[in-house]
Amino acid sequence: MGTLDSTDYILRNLTSASTLPNNDLIRAADLCEIGKQWGGIEGFIRMEAGFEIIFCNFTDGLEFLSATPRPETRRNDEIRHFEYIRAVGYRYQGIVGGRAEIDYSSMVSAFFYPVNLTNPNPDRSELPRTVDPADREQLLKIRSDVLSLFTRDEKHEKINWQGVVDMIVTRYSDRLQFMLENSTSEYGVLSELVALLNVFTDYSHIDIPSSIEKCATHYLKPVSPKTESDHLIHAAIFAVSYRICSTLYEVRQLLEDAEEKGVKKEAEAKQMIKKLTEYLDWSTWLECGKCAYDEACYVAMWPFGSPVDHTSPGCVKRGDMEHRLGYWDYGH
Repeated sequence: MGTLDSTDYILRNLTSASTLPNNDLIRAADLCEIGKQWGGIEGFIRMEAGFEIIFCNFTDGLEFLSATPRPETRRNDEIRHFEYIRAVGYRYQGIVGGRAEIDYSSMVSAFFYPVNLTNPNPDRSELPRTVDPADREQLLKIRSDVLSLFTRDEKHEKINWQGVVDMIVTRYSDRLQFMLENSTSEYGVLSELVALLNVFTDYSHIDIPSSIEKCATHYLKPVSPKTESDHLIHAAIFAVSYRICSTLYEVRQLLEDAEEKGVKKEAEAKQMIKKLTEYLDWSTWLECGKCAYDEACYVAMWPFGSPVDHTSPGCVKRGDMEHRLGYWDYGH
């Protein structure tokens, strides 16, 4: 399915044909052994249904403070599962409170490398995989680049790329969906586009290519990439921003021409915006909103969730959370 590819096929250097026993305890032991060899890595944070910490040596770096005995309580699996999912939902936007700081400027991603990430299962094309035997050398390169991060001594300035992306998503996410609403008229779409793009348009000298460039670089201007990862992330954000801005200017031009000629182009304009949103596929468009107190936002997270929970996450009542499986080919 791909959820463990980075662990098994990159860090642990296995192949899809491997017959070695596999479970999470074995994975944890292997990762800690690798960490011992590469700069004394103390542990790993893994994202699945929530986040979990794999700490390699509990006798090193931890101080015992206290242990509080608890009375035996009546087991209620329904409540336990509900509270687990509710707690996981609080972390959908990340680990807050400064408890985990991510060095995006040292980020390593398979998307940075010339590897085939196509899922061999055509029914799961939305899940990238690293199982192509032809990419073996590249996977070894990725592994080497990841592990070498823990042996280098030089310090570098860290850029909060998540913050940059969040600003872009915040600016466009709701507005794109508003323009796609059935109740939004052609005039409403054009008005929204004018409001979005006016700041990038010099009406004393109309130059659309320059305006698109201004739009695409707007949130990148304060950022000065330093590391190789920074430059790759910068290029990716620029490419996406350019796609957004060029599409919006194209739609605006279409509607302005239509208004001048007295013809209707609402359907065509919305189709262009729809194509853009399909390309972006932002998670903000799958958010549940505020759930009732006896509900929690349920998203397909390994190993839980049904296909519907992936395509249309929603608020699920406490009593309806059991046996929601199937998206991960787990639990049939």
